[in-house]
Amino acid sequence: MSNQPDTASDAHDRRSSSPPKDRSSESVASNPANPANPANPTNPAHVHSTTLLAVARKVDAGATISAVTKAHESTLVKIDPSPDAGTTTTLATLAALRVAFPFATVTAVESFSSGSTQFQILLHTDTQELRHAKAMCRDRRSMKTLKALSNAFAVAGLCTYGALLYATVIRPDAVV
Repeated sequence: MSNQPDTASDAHDRRSSSPPKDRSSESVASNPANPANPANPTNPAHVHSTTLLAVARKVDAGATISAVTKAHESTLVKIDPSPDAGTTTTLATLAALRVAFPFATVTAVESFSSGSTQFQILLHTDTQELRHAKAMCRDRRSMKTLKALSNAFAVAGLCTYGALLYATVIRPDAVV
C-alpha cells in the first residue's frame, strides 16, 4: 500500500463503479423545462407553430409541420398540406394563413421536381411587424385622407386658439 494521499478519482472509483455523468452530451430536447426546447410551451417558436398549424387545419385537416427554424429573431415555419389536398384547399389554406397573420410573410412554394406544395411562413420580430404595419397604413388612400383631415383640424385648432388668445389677452377691450 502506498503512502500517497487518495485522489478524487480514486475515491470515486471506490464509491461507485460507474463513471461520473457527462452533462455536456445532454440535448436541449431532453430537458422540457429548457426555454430553447422546441416542445416547451413557453418557447415562442412552439407557440407560433402550433397556432399556425391550428389555422391551417381549419381548412386542411391533414396539414402537418415539416420544419420550424429560428433565425436571429425571426421564425420560419414550413407546413405541408395533406397529400390529397386540391388546388382549392391549398389556396384556401394560404388565404387563411395570410388573414390570420397579416404581418408575416406567407408563401406557397411548389417543388419543381415532385410537384408538391409547401407553405412557408416567416414570422418577423415585433419591431419588423410594426414597421410593416406603418408602411401598410401609409400606402392606403383612406389613411392618407385621414391624415390630411387630421392635419387640417390641427391647423384650424391652432388658428382658433390664436384668435381666442388675441381676443382675450391682447385686445380685451374689443371683446363684445
